[in-house]
Amino acid sequence: MEINRKYEEIFSEMIKKEEISKKLDDNLPDEFLPASTMILNFNYTCTVEQYLTYFLPNMREVIKVNYIHGQLNNPENPLIFGFGDDYDRNYEELEESPMNELKEHLKSFWYFRTENYHNLIKFIEADDYQVYIMGHSCGQSDKTMLKMIFEHPQCKAIKIYYHQKNKYENDFKKLTYEIARHFSNKLKMRELITPLKKCMPLPQANVINHYKKVK
Repeated sequence: MEINRKYEEIFSEMIKKEEISKKLDDNLPDEFLPASTMILNFNYTCTVEQYLTYFLPNMREVIKVNYIHGQLNNPENPLIFGFGDDYDRNYEELEESPMNELKEHLKSFWYFRTENYHNLIKFIEADDYQVYIMGHSCGQSDKTMLKMIFEHPQCKAIKIYYHQKNKYENDFKKLTYEIARHFSNKLKMRELITPLKKCMPLPQANVINHYKKVK
């Protein structure tokens, strides 16, 4: 489709290595390392793979990248666009409609085309886990999936890496509003979301480059 071709052109742009901060020390004691990690990648590019190779080459065996919405230039993992809130008031009408064309851009029916969603389910069913949010808006478009992840009994914490806009402004509070919409159990929500003081801002490329110049 034309829209897929345009997205492929946008996401095919090369990542500049100077946008990556200094290499982290990957020789952490084993007791501080999780037995397994899944990066649920909502991006269509392999950007995260480049960061992992650069930062944590010795941990690649325990870190799995799940391209939940498809992968650029991979016909076996087609790009997924559309709406993913099966709890929406209008969803039932769409589902019951005999016009199957209306279901074309509902994410549920695209997830069946790969094993990505089932791999996610297997991961969260396997053991206790914590959720780290990096760069995702946590909006309604992915509500069904996020609700499953956040409200699962084995989810033990949700930690937000927020965007620090300037010295006084960040989007932490906005993200908590979005996350709250995925919880039916509000007491559980209060228990799981990590307080601001125990969270961190997500490093930005321009900030990283500024620090490198200062040094």
